[in-house]
Amino acid sequence: LEAFYRKDVHFELTPIDSSLPFWERFFLKGETMTVKDILSCVMVNLNRNYLFEYQEKGANSSEETLKGINDLVALTNLVINELACSYIPLKKREKINATNGRLYYNTLTEKAIKIIKFTDLYGEEKQAKQYFDYAEVGGAITYVEYEYLPSNYSLEDEIGYTDLDISARALAYGVTAEFLLTEANFDQAVFWRKRYEDEISLIVCPKNRKIKGRDFYA
Repeated sequence: LEAFYRKDVHFELTPIDSSLPFWERFFLKGETMTVKDILSCVMVNLNRNYLFEYQEKGANSSEETLKGINDLVALTNLVINELACSYIPLKKREKINATNGRLYYNTLTEKAIKIIKFTDLYGEEKQAKQYFDYAEVGGAITYVEYEYLPSNYSLEDEIGYTDLDISARALAYGVTAEFLLTEANFDQAVFWRKRYEDEISLIVCPKNRKIKGRDFYA
């Protein structure tokens, strides 16, 4: 408390991003993660060095490493898509860019699958008449919040989730299971899938009230 009364102590406040909606400027923001962050955890689970070698040699890496990296990136996208569609929806809020009072969904940054709500500058929900490919928005409507399907991420891309949604470690469990499945290592695939399902169960109760297990022996 003494610092508040001393003239030689100066405090600096972090500038607020004025481009954000008014109510969102004071929300806690999670740390973003990349596909590489997830695969770093997968490498530990698998005891493989694909990522390390690829970072060192790039396109000159061994054929096994290049194939492993490509497969793991594809499987990461698979796991993220499953998660977004069934358990933890990816959500985005963005400023509306209307044309003649209409917001066309194909102008949104992401591929929207569900409109959650429209709001004004202060976060108050507003009604808008919605059609198949657009919504009629009035002058008071400033922002739209929606669920979306993730794009296909590459190794260096940031994914739509933050660590407030799910950890890289938890996602790595799912990717590890899928990778082991491609190698027909069913017992280990079941083990890692169970760990993944346990993590998801702690975060959210899915639509069907039960995490969908994988039938690795079908």
